[in-house]
Amino acid sequence: MFLIKHWLPLKWQQKFHYLDFLLIYLIFVIQVLSLQLLKLSLLPYLLFAAAILGIGLTLILAVVKGEIIQAKFWRFYWRLIELLTVSTYTVLIVLVILKKFN
Repeated sequence: MFLIKHWLPLKWQQKFHYLDFLLIYLIFVIQVLSLQLLKLSLLPYLLFAAAILGIGLTLILAVVKGEIIQAKFWRFYWRLIELLTVSTYTVLIVLVILKKFN
């Protein structure tokens, strides 16, 4: 990740966090863990939730602010997706721990 981040232009390097790059890995791990634990893929549900978040965020920005600024929308949307992914991953890890002790 260190090398990938330094290939980006300096302006982008300041805006990216390591969690931005870990998102792809977390989605893969969520897919594998959900198939092992639940015998069900959570990936379609995660994508559906991301779509609903995008629609909801668009409506909120349009109603509250009266305008949708694309740069702010994408930054806030990406952070919401990161929050959704990390929380899903955390729930799956808790389920793994509970399964180990039962």
